[in-house]
Amino acid sequence: MALSELDAAILDAARNGNIAGLQQYLLDPAGNPNVKDEDGSTPLHYAVKGGFHGTVELLLKFRADPSLPDATGHQALHYAVESERDDIVELLINAGREQEDVAMMLGPKYPIKVNGNMVEEQSIRTVEATTQYVLIQALKRFTPSQKKDLGNLEVGVLEYIPKNAYLCTYAGGNLDRIRQLEFVVFVDIYRQYLKIPPELQHAQMDPQHHNIDVVFHKNVDPKNFYRRVYHMSEMTGNLEDVQVCTDKVRLSARGIYIRSISDIDEVRNIEEVQIATLRNDWATRLISADINSQVKAGLSHQYQGSGQIIAVADTGIDTSHPAFIGRIRTVQHFPGAAPDDTHGHDTHVCGSAAGNGIATWQPNKPPIRGAAPEGVLVVQAMAHSATTGFSLPTALDDLFGPAYINEGARVHSNSWGASLPNTQMRYTQRSKEIDRFVWQNPDMVICWAAGNQNPPSAGQTKPVNTPLIGAEAAAKNYITIGASESNRHGASSDDVATFSSRGPTAEDRIKPDVVAPGTSILSARSANSLKPPCPQLDSHWSFEEGTSMATPLVAGCAAMLREALITQSGYQSPNAALIKALLNHGADLLSDQRESGFGRVNLVSSIDIVHQSIPSGFGEDQVSDNDPVVSYKFVIGPGNSTLKTTLVWSDPPGDAIGNSLLLTVRVFDGTSETEREGDENNNVQQIVWESVPSGDATITVESHGLVEPTQPFAFVWNLS
Repeated sequence: MALSELDAAILDAARNGNIAGLQQYLLDPAGNPNVKDEDGSTPLHYAVKGGFHGTVELLLKFRADPSLPDATGHQALHYAVESERDDIVELLINAGREQEDVAMMLGPKYPIKVNGNMVEEQSIRTVEATTQYVLIQALKRFTPSQKKDLGNLEVGVLEYIPKNAYLCTYAGGNLDRIRQLEFVVFVDIYRQYLKIPPELQHAQMDPQHHNIDVVFHKNVDPKNFYRRVYHMSEMTGNLEDVQVCTDKVRLSARGIYIRSISDIDEVRNIEEVQIATLRNDWATRLISADINSQVKAGLSHQYQGSGQIIAVADTGIDTSHPAFIGRIRTVQHFPGAAPDDTHGHDTHVCGSAAGNGIATWQPNKPPIRGAAPEGVLVVQAMAHSATTGFSLPTALDDLFGPAYINEGARVHSNSWGASLPNTQMRYTQRSKEIDRFVWQNPDMVICWAAGNQNPPSAGQTKPVNTPLIGAEAAAKNYITIGASESNRHGASSDDVATFSSRGPTAEDRIKPDVVAPGTSILSARSANSLKPPCPQLDSHWSFEEGTSMATPLVAGCAAMLREALITQSGYQSPNAALIKALLNHGADLLSDQRESGFGRVNLVSSIDIVHQSIPSGFGEDQVSDNDPVVSYKFVIGPGNSTLKTTLVWSDPPGDAIGNSLLLTVRVFDGTSETEREGDENNNVQQIVWESVPSGDATITVESHGLVEPTQPFAFVWNLS
């Protein structure tokens, strides 16, 4: 393209060191200090080559870009160094720093997404903070010394946000104080538009009421602000109708006032409350959870969930069913829940977790048993009736807490979740509440159904295998369970059920964790169920399918693993991370991780490791800011072909991995060392090293940045 007359004049003035002429041309509204000629050279290239200090200085004042290369790929700095003009070198280096500072002030170096919203570049940099909450991005995750430097500036780190960004408190006012830290690449206030997720944006023009959760920052007590939220919402109810929880308030607000509520500085985000729906003998054999499988495997002790308390939150239970005689510890009814299981869902689910009964139509057959037939049940009834919704607690602490604290349950099964729309839901406030409960109560094993969204419902256009695991099922710290086929009716037990929701999550983490049989599952039928019994069965039993049915099977397996660790290995209360690590590690890989996660549960393989009946190891440990690396050494002898290693930790609540760990395995064969690394994006990392060389092996777990000072973890390895 031919140069304009003005562009040619600018290049000529720079080439000849004509400062007066150059200034006149650059003052023209169309004057471009970065124009290039046919050789790719800019005015700055020519001024530097000519050694014109004043011309270089003038061009830089008019925002000439020193980073632009010419046709040979050289920046202007190259020619300044080549000609040994130290004065011009200093000019260019300082100008480059200034431009980096401007870029840092206006926009993030790496994309940042908060509550589904991208952080935008600002047209004008913010100097004085008008809020006590700021976003700070660094080149890498903060180190302990960097967090100390920030603390000296009155910065408090609240949570990690990808990539390399943190939501922080700041009482210092002037943001330039933070920008002066050499590891910081971007600083901005936590802006109002980030608080309202894309799926709620439409509601801001709606005069109708919406049920919303107003979530506050980590350092805020909602009790101090719920009155203010109430008065800004124009809700029709009384102040007493506002539900105040640990970190949020729930209320019904007119859509047009959502923006005003988000202007409250202490508000972190606002979510619309999602409606909860259900995730609607033989199966135990497929996951090696039955007695016969344990006997055949030569286990020295057979486990049936003795001494384990399993909580099931669902539609209630038929307490008169013969499969549960003497093993229902309590039934908790949430407000509005029906007293009997007229839906039948929960009775079936409880049967898969811990049922043990005889079918009258097959008197010579063994009992129909769930995974943990000696386990004790705590049933939490939430369904209004067979056809209406749930009485779900406002905060999930009030679901898990009574079972954990009052009844001693350490396994919690959930075959319900948000009613998913056509698109994948992100990590939500409920996800955060689940993760927080496990973070604060690390021995609580929570199991959750992945959902039955694949293939999509009639009328939807999403193709099969579209990632749709989301909402509660996207939480980091529990076990998300998909459904595999049973081998009834000629199906292959190595296939994933077509309806089972696929991963990864919207945050690109591996989900489901594992799969278990979820088709043609025979289990207990409620006598109060409105569904007719199967003609070929007696009224106590029925077939059902769904990830709802797969989930209690895994919950029962978790109970038996707890039993094994307590009776065999001396653990008083093993962490949920260790149970999850053993289940994931022992699973048989079926297909792509998007479909089956780490595979179909194989309880015998997991218990083999607990019994140390194969070359293996497992344990619980921790890393911290003071001790960021932990290693384990063992010897790989000849004849072993595969080394499998699994790392799991329960992460601080939040949609990102807050405490970042990395699993590494190294083997030294006497001559050279080779290594494999895990996936840093997940708090479940697994390395399967086939054809592993013999030699000295080292498993290393290393912290790559912690938002909390200490991070416990669990690890498992075995040779085969």
